[in-house]
Amino acid sequence: MAHYEWFYVPFTHYSSLIDGILSSKSLQRPQKNNKKGYIMFTYAKSACALLAFSLPLTTYALPIDNPVNQQPWGPLIEFAGNGSEVDAISRLREIDHLQMTMMNHSKYDDDTETFIAEIWTLVEKFKLKKLHRLLPVNVDDWNQISLQGVLEGDEYSVTTTHRKNIDNIQITNFSDSHFLFRTQEVPMDDGPNHYIINNQIKLGFGAQSWQSMRNATNESLRLITSSTLPKTQQVGGDDIHEKVKALNINLDSQDLEVVSSFWSAFPNIWGFISSVGVVNDIILEEESTNEFKHLNISFSLDDGKTAASYPALTSYLEDLEDLLDASLEIHNSNGQLLKISIDTTAKRGNVKLVIGSEGLIPTNGDVLSTKTPHKFDDNSHQLTGVVNANVEILGVKTKISDLVSTIDYIPSADKVQANMQINKAPTVEVSGAALGIFPTAMLDVFMPTNIDEIIGEFFEIACKGNDGQGIINNLELRNIDSSNQNGFTQLSVDTRFETISNLFVRIGMNIVNGRLIPSKDASNDIDKFINDARIAFNNDINLYENTIRAKSVASRL
Repeated sequence: MAHYEWFYVPFTHYSSLIDGILSSKSLQRPQKNNKKGYIMFTYAKSACALLAFSLPLTTYALPIDNPVNQQPWGPLIEFAGNGSEVDAISRLREIDHLQMTMMNHSKYDDDTETFIAEIWTLVEKFKLKKLHRLLPVNVDDWNQISLQGVLEGDEYSVTTTHRKNIDNIQITNFSDSHFLFRTQEVPMDDGPNHYIINNQIKLGFGAQSWQSMRNATNESLRLITSSTLPKTQQVGGDDIHEKVKALNINLDSQDLEVVSSFWSAFPNIWGFISSVGVVNDIILEEESTNEFKHLNISFSLDDGKTAASYPALTSYLEDLEDLLDASLEIHNSNGQLLKISIDTTAKRGNVKLVIGSEGLIPTNGDVLSTKTPHKFDDNSHQLTGVVNANVEILGVKTKISDLVSTIDYIPSADKVQANMQINKAPTVEVSGAALGIFPTAMLDVFMPTNIDEIIGEFFEIACKGNDGQGIINNLELRNIDSSNQNGFTQLSVDTRFETISNLFVRIGMNIVNGRLIPSKDASNDIDKFINDARIAFNNDINLYENTIRAKSVASRL
């Protein structure tokens, strides 16, 4: 009998670490008066809630001997195996083993777990003064803590290391990870002191080299823009087309063929998608040509579908309601390359872009810059990111406009860097009525300053502080043994910004955390979601592996 199972793409070792923290028996959601394990719980649940919205894909499990359409697997084979099917399958199995160990057999010594739980409680409540004093190691003007994760047989061990820095560490084992969190106090003469927060992570990443990620991206573009899409007649055929029509009867002919092609390659993934929501659109057929494809990838969750298997998670997402309506635009000097938007009211996500065989096509309104495609190659680029958001909490509506960042993309032979900086505060407007009753203007009467000034000051400090650098987020992928045999990349992330912690900021943070952190039942649904997803991905790997083996045997007959 065919059956529904879940799928989770293991893009990073870091997501595995979250899974391990999430599922460790010692880290189930504690009572509110029990701090032990709370950092692991809170961060993992929040992160996995996002993962549940953006990363998990699932599958309608077919009998294991059914062949799959191999062509759409191309990007994943490039990513995990530099084009080698055997290497890719081996790496995906390696990632799965690491995830399974982290989820089911992670261990944290009592002192480390208890101490970190205390730290996270202060982070959650935004009590930065107490947090700064609690951090155990002092290096120059910084107070800090460092952790290391190591695979030890059938267990994943997380311990405190008390390192002064992790700058010169190079990951030599795919399973290793290092983490450094530190704060610096900035004395102020005219108010509460500010604090600079710096978070650094190093970990093993699934791609065999950073170039394999680039090649996977280019392979994806080639697939979508190909004038001859992967055909489904030999793999599932009419049966798959009928399943796609059931997903959304309004999909046009190009959307139908694209989804059918990928469904025949990843039957479990697309079976799950059809069981939890609706694909609203993929290709804008009237605007697309054989040379350029206008993509409007849109997916909505359907409460009626998700409630059956994940009732508590469905209720949690329903409670978010109109929390967020936001968009991120990425531009280069020739126009807009990409727009991503999310709407928690509609439970919908959209990705809009125009692609050609050579890269992304910049757009200015309806005008395409077809002669200057943005290529994924070995050249450096500077990009601009623009965030606009509407946030509503307890009836108070905050409109954030033009949060602009610059992104420097710098590739070289052995690494690629993406350095982001935000040093200009956005425009902030506040309106609405708290609890649906009290207008914000009425609340301002009882406060030393009005709400929009409090939020504006928070952004002003973050975007212009940190010695004038504002918010910095630097990402690096460095090749570790860049040969096609067992190579991987070391992912390094370094985030730093300045902030303030006064009474009103702490109240706001507590309200936001109360809205975002899922309940125990919703957390259990997320646990089930992720674990089922990992198992289902193995089913897809089995289908793919059996297909290539069968073809290899047939070629020798």
